[in-house]
Amino acid sequence: MFEGERVALWRKKKKLTQEELAVKVNVTKAAISNYENGHSTPSNETLVALADALNIDTDYLLGRTDKPNVYELNSIHLEDEIHEKAERYEESGTINIDEDTRRKIDFFRKLESDLGLDLSDPDIQKKLKRAAKIIFSNED
Repeated sequence: MFEGERVALWRKKKKLTQEELAVKVNVTKAAISNYENGHSTPSNETLVALADALNIDTDYLLGRTDKPNVYELNSIHLEDEIHEKAERYEESGTINIDEDTRRKIDFFRKLESDLGLDLSDPDIQKKLKRAAKIIFSNED
């Protein structure tokens, strides 16, 4: 059964208004409100569009799993683990993460968060590498 409150939860996590999500999914703001409040359920096509827009699995929206996006959760966990290990190495003096590197890491985290990108996607990585070369090579 469709879990509308999960749409509301993830819409808010992605910092989207109902109207912004409606545009992404090609439905009305009222339709999003009705889905979130359990007054109606989306068509299969709209369900897939909602999942894509929120970067979550359709099975999660249907209540078939409690894991919103196994791939994303693993990616986030791995990124946090790497960041934590890097900080431990830095504190122990084994490795030093300079301000420039930290700034670049923060930049990519913000991109992932703001744009809802999956940085573990190889196609996204290629595009971001090209963009980063342009952005960071033009700095003074």
